[in-house]
Amino acid sequence: MKELDSYLNDHLAGSVGALELIAHWKHLYEDKPLGAFFTGIEAEIRADQDTLRDLMRSLGIERKLQCRAEEQIELTEAERIRAARRALESPTG
Repeated sequence: MKELDSYLNDHLAGSVGALELIAHWKHLYEDKPLGAFFTGIEAEIRADQDTLRDLMRSLGIERKLQCRAEEQIELTEAERIRAARRALESPTG
C-alpha cells in the first residue's frame, strides 16, 4: 500500500504543477483558440483531482500534498514554470 500511497500523492502533486502552467498559458492565450483549449484542460484536471482525492479518502490514504508535494513543486515546478514563461515571452519562443 505504501507504493500506491506514494504514487497517488505524486500524481496529485503533478496535477497541481500542471494547473500552475495551464493558468499561465490560459492567461497568455485568453483571446485565442488556445485559451479555450487550456480552459477545457484545466476543468478536466480539476475533475481528475476530485476523483483522485475521493479515491485516496476511500482507501484511507493520507494526502501529503500540503507538506512534501508542495515543497517539491516549489523547488522543481517553479523552475519549470519560469523556464516556460521565458520561452513563451521571448521573441524567438
